[in-house]
Amino acid sequence: MSFDFLKEAESIERELIANRRYIHAHAETGFDVAGTVAFVKEKLEEYGLQPKLVTDKGVVATIGNGEPVILFRADMDALPGEELANVDFRSEKNMHMCGHDMHTTMLLGVAKLLKRHESELKGTVKLVFQPAEEILKGALSLIEAGLLEDPAPEAAFMIHVNTVDEPALYIKPGIMTTTNNNFRITVKGKAAHGAMPELGIDATYVGAKIVTALPEIVAREIPFANSAVITTGHFEAGDSPNSIPDRAIIEGTIRSFDSEVHDYVRNRVIDMAKSVAKTYRAEAEVEILSEAKIVNNDPKLAKLAWNAAESAGIDVREGNPVQASEDFSHIAARVPSVMMMLGVKPESGEVYPLHNPRAVFNESSMTLGVAAFCAIAVNYFGG
Repeated sequence: MSFDFLKEAESIERELIANRRYIHAHAETGFDVAGTVAFVKEKLEEYGLQPKLVTDKGVVATIGNGEPVILFRADMDALPGEELANVDFRSEKNMHMCGHDMHTTMLLGVAKLLKRHESELKGTVKLVFQPAEEILKGALSLIEAGLLEDPAPEAAFMIHVNTVDEPALYIKPGIMTTTNNNFRITVKGKAAHGAMPELGIDATYVGAKIVTALPEIVAREIPFANSAVITTGHFEAGDSPNSIPDRAIIEGTIRSFDSEVHDYVRNRVIDMAKSVAKTYRAEAEVEILSEAKIVNNDPKLAKLAWNAAESAGIDVREGNPVQASEDFSHIAARVPSVMMMLGVKPESGEVYPLHNPRAVFNESSMTLGVAAFCAIAVNYFGG
């Protein structure tokens, strides 16, 4: 099979940009992605595919014939918040500041190009458009609904964009992302008048003690050769300056590149919260809200992806682990996988990192992602 992956991707660049800007301007979050799902389904049908809904929140389509089967995944959800980027297609509600609009757009481009050459494919590509990556629940919801069956993939690939990297494809074998547990601690005290604290159990005070105690787990219990992070990003308690509240809510995250370290830290967060609360006569309830595992790139597949992309004329560079988590990890835990990074650093202007409401993305880089996916498919099938 022979076609110029990069040239064909560049030939549809204007369509890619138009699709991306539509998705960007209509940003949706979590599992509430009905509009994006409808758009993806419409485009896939336009390109000649027969998409199927999974849990009515995800979209799956296949291209090709028989085995082997490989999976390409894109996430569709945005972040809550107000976009502040200086672009005329800015979203008025929610914001695509993690680049999932580009991920979805690239996979639509792959669908269009591979469908043109379907009769030449010596295997099947399973395209997956998933919701709720940002809350680390989308991939697992689709897996539980049968995503990895009928047909069952033997390898999986994904691309994530990054605004601080030069336009190129970044690949590395081995550990790529951190673990992640988002948690909520509910402190239960006893309400009282602010002038009479002895009659209550101050949930605000106890919560503050827990927040300041948690970092000590990493500082004093984890060897410096290992790495872990505990961040408390949300704290709320009370609604009056002259009242002692009976509830405080703490929410945070635990991350590490080492699964054993992560498990230890998670268990110690639970122990620490409960013991600190007990010290001050309160109670603490700890909930684990979501989970992501490490994405550990398969070395053979990483090499295949590198060679395939390079042979297509794409600038491929050595990647680095990212201090972020991915619910693609639930797929990677079940199927040999590779997570790649795509540099989308803007050509001019200030560079903002992902999740920053002012971030701007280099749209032309999407052609590299489309070409890379196509090259990987053909090379995997031995074309």
